[in-house]
Amino acid sequence: MLEDALSYPTKDDDGLKRILIGGGLSLLFIFIIPILMAMGYVIEALAAVSRGEEDLPEFDDWGNLLVLGLKSLVVNIVYSIVPAVIVLVSFIIGVGGMSSTDTSGLGAGVGFVGLLGVLIGMILSLPIAYILPAAYTNLGRTGKIGSAFDFETIKPIVTSRKYLFAAVLSFFIAMAGGVAFSIISIVTFGLGYVFYPFFMFWLYLVGGYMFGSAFNETTQHQRPQSPEPSASTLD
Repeated sequence: MLEDALSYPTKDDDGLKRILIGGGLSLLFIFIIPILMAMGYVIEALAAVSRGEEDLPEFDDWGNLLVLGLKSLVVNIVYSIVPAVIVLVSFIIGVGGMSSTDTSGLGAGVGFVGLLGVLIGMILSLPIAYILPAAYTNLGRTGKIGSAFDFETIKPIVTSRKYLFAAVLSFFIAMAGGVAFSIISIVTFGLGYVFYPFFMFWLYLVGGYMFGSAFNETTQHQRPQSPEPSASTLD
């Protein structure tokens, strides 16, 4: 799977063109709309692979890409709201406790509780990051935000070995890429990071192939087999 995933973003003649477009949109993230379009394309790719399609989707339906990107933003916010609130509230409590002039030790205790809350919020964000690719895939398959929260469909996907393998591989590829770009950035005095959005877009498509394949394989195994015709039916 890894070899196929690594070659997936550039497997056809327009592969490099797609990376340039997606990376360019990501480079303009400050304007929000471009990065939403790039995310919409990644979701389209996830959905395409999950349906067993071998070819990358075309990078042309800008309106649909923007809508998908906006929907993915809503999904991300809903999934992340609980740990985000925990981290924010805990951070405020922690800073308040650590800056307190209370010498009784109560301020330090409050600060510790606040920092502990920040840690808990960060830990809660890990399973959310793990589930999101499956949620995005189901979103792309139906175009409906509610599909991202269809846990009856998503649960078998995220508990499959292939999905776990995809998550682990994506993590290590991202780590290796981050280290490589850090070294390049030091050598080029920071100029190497100009190419980082293009690498990340490539990485999203690589991950999209692995997560989409896991989705496709798991849903295929879930489909009921057609019953064998009975003897009475054949007569």
